[in-house]
Amino acid sequence: MEILEDVCDEIKRKWRWFKYGIRKTIQWLPVIWEDREWDYWFIYKLLHKKLTLMENAFRVCGMSVHSDKEADKMRLCILLLDRLIKDNYHDNVHMFNKTNGENWQKDKKMALHEEYLVEQDLEYLFKIMRKNIRRWWD
Repeated sequence: MEILEDVCDEIKRKWRWFKYGIRKTIQWLPVIWEDREWDYWFIYKLLHKKLTLMENAFRVCGMSVHSDKEADKMRLCILLLDRLIKDNYHDNVHMFNKTNGENWQKDKKMALHEEYLVEQDLEYLFKIMRKNIRRWWD
């Protein structure tokens, strides 16, 4: 009788993992469908999805006393990834400095500033991740 219970428990466990796998596949399908090996933008999208799912899990059912603090750090990474994905740095730099190509020195300076902003966001994103990622388990 005990063997039968063990077999039933194993079947139930496998069924739960199967359902979980289906649910995760459905969650990830839109991201995977759009994924390409072309450039960094797709890596940003993958990271964004993973951190969004993890942040939600930490906020809803986090087991740690510090779950909310860790979720806040994930939220900051998500916001930085939003900026990198939208890639509006050019528009932000040129919002108040309209040169229309008339002053190439000013255009060059703004392009350098645009690149500086991108690098700053990337540096901050990976600094947060490098410092905290090993604590992001529950």
